[in-house]
Amino acid sequence: YLTYHLNRLWFSIGNTVFWTSGPDDPIGNGINGFGPNNYDKMPSLVKRLVPTAIGMIVFTVADVYCIPDNGQGGILPSFPYMPGVGLSSYNALDWNGPTIGFFTTDSQFLMLSPGVGAAVQSVPIADQLSMRNGIPGQNWYPQNVYVASYVSGSDMGWFLADGTNGWFRHITNAAPEQESMSWSPFATLANTGGCGAIKSVETSPGVHHLLVG
Repeated sequence: YLTYHLNRLWFSIGNTVFWTSGPDDPIGNGINGFGPNNYDKMPSLVKRLVPTAIGMIVFTVADVYCIPDNGQGGILPSFPYMPGVGLSSYNALDWNGPTIGFFTTDSQFLMLSPGVGAAVQSVPIADQLSMRNGIPGQNWYPQNVYVASYVSGSDMGWFLADGTNGWFRHITNAAPEQESMSWSPFATLANTGGCGAIKSVETSPGVHHLLVG
């Protein structure tokens, strides 16, 4: 799970997060070079690394951690950021600006703003997300879910796909109900045989399209 943060490459193997030396390297290429202590071990399997203004957010299958920096580029030890909230799949997370949306191991859709907090957004459709009966829109396994944030003019929203049949779309209501959010009915892509992967792709600078696999 590669990413880039603080002029360093970051990745994970199993439960352990590693990072290159970056500006700490006294000689040579700090982007690729490693110090022997450039790692932090988590209690459970790492699924995604997301760089933010407060540090590297580490999503594991059981909890969420933060690896902060000291304000001068140095890396500090991790601390529990959201205990008891896990991520089962790399694909079950996306972000829009500073907001991270992800589908948890216990079948909830959360929106997280680092430094502010998280809110559960899936309450209106919670009964659908907890079912596993083979019916499109009611057959959710966290390890199969895809999340995508997509914006192209008036066509926008958070897409929560089951990895097989289709998706729910989550949008912000128009004024004066800015604080209220809406979920669409489940969209089944019947004529295409369903859908697996979904992703918002920047096809040219500033122009996005929703990729459906």
